[in-house]
Amino acid sequence: MTLAAGSFVLAVGFLAWACVSPPRVRELDERFRMLGFKVSRGTNHSIWLGNPLEAEMRARLRKLHLPVNVPWKHEFRSGRSFRAVLVRYSGRFSHDELSGLEAELVDAAGNVVRLLSVHSGRYPSDNEYIKTWGLPETWIDGTTSYDLRISLREGKDLAVVDVGKLE
Repeated sequence: MTLAAGSFVLAVGFLAWACVSPPRVRELDERFRMLGFKVSRGTNHSIWLGNPLEAEMRARLRKLHLPVNVPWKHEFRSGRSFRAVLVRYSGRFSHDELSGLEAELVDAAGNVVRLLSVHSGRYPSDNEYIKTWGLPETWIDGTTSYDLRISLREGKDLAVVDVGKLE
């Protein structure tokens, strides 16, 4: 690959980053830090450990045989197809509190869809956690906008994410 082609790929990546706005996140407790978010559908779910846009661009450049390092990706595979909500986060709470977060989808009318905890992971060196919640495809119709509310088991809300319509 030539330098011009590599530059073109980087320029396209920058434009994609500039034109795509990430979900709006409101952190409600200063001790909680949301580092990444992704909604996935199917049986293979993953989230980058680092900036997702940069990671995707680096992975694409790597496929073009350019010498770039690609960040780690946390992957979770399930035997059944479902919609997954993956969140990467850290915080100044106990391990038990951070590993036991709960999540629910809330629509504008206040209707709540409680998400099922299906997977979690921890990266102790970075004090980062990955939590995956799932819901069957039939629970969501694709026409309603939702907020994702993340809370401790005791009910203390930590963050709200405007996820929009889950299609």
